[in-house]
Amino acid sequence: MQDKILSLLGLAAKAGKTASGGFSAEEAVKSRKAHLLILADDAQHNTVKKFTDKCRSHNVPLRFYGSREQLGGALGKESRACVAVTDRGFAQSLLKKLQDAGRESGGGSADCAAGQPGSGAVSDEMQERGSPAREKPPEKKAGPHIMPEDPLKGTGP
Repeated sequence: MQDKILSLLGLAAKAGKTASGGFSAEEAVKSRKAHLLILADDAQHNTVKKFTDKCRSHNVPLRFYGSREQLGGALGKESRACVAVTDRGFAQSLLKKLQDAGRESGGGSADCAAGQPGSGAVSDEMQERGSPAREKPPEKKAGPHIMPEDPLKGTGP
């Protein structure tokens, strides 16, 4: 099944229906052209957080699949951590194949929002990966704000 997923992704790329790489994929999500975003299993932590948040806020399905080298190879490019699919038909076919692959392997692809874009749920696999989607930033404590003395007034040492 993996070869079929990568082959279909390559076909979408040849048809000009993908945006790969961080900047292009982010623009496709923001402009609501993306119907699916695929992140490599070995994507960097910051990339995972950024696209998890973007996809959730723009209601774009997000799935994890393959390595950066596999995704890049399928697209005929160097390694790619993320690929946005901009055609609804290709996206639906890929979602179905990813879902089928997950059932066969016992969860090979992870869902963001458990198949419900924008629902806010995070899959178990994303939590195991240490995804920051559930982490809260540390609270900032207000401290005394000390202003430096004004050098123009001539006060100070």
